[in-house]
Amino acid sequence: MSMRLFPAQPMTPYAWRDAAEVFLVDLTIPGGEMIGGALAGPGARMDGAHMGGAHFGDIITLGDVVIPTERRRWATSDYAMPIDDATPRQYDGRVSDPGSFERSIALSPIDSPEIKTNGGTVTLVNTDGRLDDLFDELEVRGCPVEIRLGRAGALRASFDFLAKLYVTGWDISLADATLTLGDVTPAFDQNIAFTTYPGTGGLNGSADLEGQMRPLVFGQVYNMAPILIDPVRQIYQCHDGFVQSIDAVRDGGMPLDLDGNVGTYALLESRSVPPGQYATCRAVSCFKLGSIPTFRVTADVIGRAGSGGSIGAIDMAKVLANEVETITGAGAGVVPVDVDNAAFTALAATDRNDVIGWVVSEPTTYRTLMNILLGPAVCFWGASRTGRITVRAFEPPDPGGAVVASYDANDVLDVDRITMPQGYETGHRSRTVNYARNWSPMDGSEVAAAAPMKWGLRREWASYTAPATVPMRAAITPDPSDSALRTAGAATRSANRMQALHGQPRRMYLMTSRLTAGEVIPDLGDQVRVTYDRLSLDGGRVLRVVGVQEEYAEGTVALTLWG
Repeated sequence: MSMRLFPAQPMTPYAWRDAAEVFLVDLTIPGGEMIGGALAGPGARMDGAHMGGAHFGDIITLGDVVIPTERRRWATSDYAMPIDDATPRQYDGRVSDPGSFERSIALSPIDSPEIKTNGGTVTLVNTDGRLDDLFDELEVRGCPVEIRLGRAGALRASFDFLAKLYVTGWDISLADATLTLGDVTPAFDQNIAFTTYPGTGGLNGSADLEGQMRPLVFGQVYNMAPILIDPVRQIYQCHDGFVQSIDAVRDGGMPLDLDGNVGTYALLESRSVPPGQYATCRAVSCFKLGSIPTFRVTADVIGRAGSGGSIGAIDMAKVLANEVETITGAGAGVVPVDVDNAAFTALAATDRNDVIGWVVSEPTTYRTLMNILLGPAVCFWGASRTGRITVRAFEPPDPGGAVVASYDANDVLDVDRITMPQGYETGHRSRTVNYARNWSPMDGSEVAAAAPMKWGLRREWASYTAPATVPMRAAITPDPSDSALRTAGAATRSANRMQALHGQPRRMYLMTSRLTAGEVIPDLGDQVRVTYDRLSLDGGRVLRVVGVQEEYAEGTVALTLWG
């Protein structure tokens, strides 16, 4: 049996906390060397004892790799899991403040679809000095922290899972050690992988292209400007890598005829292409003209695709999220991203998975492209309570729909009606979505006289405006939202969804209730019913959760509610 290494520390009092309730904090440090079934690490003892909350000999699985881990387990009071728990462990009562967890979503997902997270801090007692050098030795930055709430004596499996966050920093004093926590989304701030032209000729581009980024095409794009990589042979490149197809090539808007596709760049270089035609090499996303063009050369291209060749917004976002997961992997100081693929797959099976098209011609982060793809689908994405990257549709409140929780005067500690951004209370008069982007708008001098659909070559966007539903003078009309959507039907659905959200007057409330073990904590996007004798809530109002702030030390949950 493990023995206590320091006396129990005094706890911060909790406003609503039952004395039998306990917070558990698990810190997991991947890596180390397994010796005789136990993990050798700083201060490790091979007899299974613990030090300062440390336990050894656990393993975790990341992908196909089994990694030995070291776990540190702390609680708001000394806590030993019952012997019938699958893996009984001792938690040491060092937690003086289990911290807080805050998440929110914007009211306009088409413009800002990200979940915003504030992970707060966890504070541990360090009056005995046992944590003075611990975080340095263990390289805890980037390691996961799980927080649970339950009752002393209960099985750990019965505890409420509150949050999985990651260590972003720490601070140690003579009295306390504080872990600063955040979610995994900073991993999406890295640039999408790209290469530049060396400028050494052939597929490497001409000398004047040295250092220029090769273009990246996601989905289906119209009238993009390819890069002329070989002026002598008139070879152009549309995308860095394989493309699904090069559907059309134009000279000043005049379509050229296709002379076939070849398998290698060398074959494309040597191919004799008749004048007025073009040949492709989809393997390297290049095409060759049969003669020197008169006007600007543009092309319609289908580039990178999602699973099964899909160029739907949700499928493409899923691919990008998994790409970040692969890049991050696991290791000291690196937060491994874990994607909830089931959530992406489920949403992709709906009519929100519309065809998209976007060209990346300068360094762009994964976060930026995820927002571009998912915003027009009127959904939100980011880190869930379990720390996984997820996605969910943003729906208007449904008074007749299911609710995850109901609150009345017995549950509500405080409720306020709060101000919404300008125009959101009175409603939007209408909403416009731009779609079918022309990536190379042309003025009259750039368009051949005989070119078909000249108006389509000159404009940058097509637009759809949802029918006005709020005629009142106070309503506003937001600026049009640019999108990666390709079709009129997709833009119609997007604009109508936004109008369903904000095409009528709405209200927003901040409601605070108790945080106790066993109580449901609504998630972002959930519906709740609030009944109160003030603030127009006396008849019961179904509202959508757009913000959750959990204050563990105070024992409260504040919900930002909209509807």
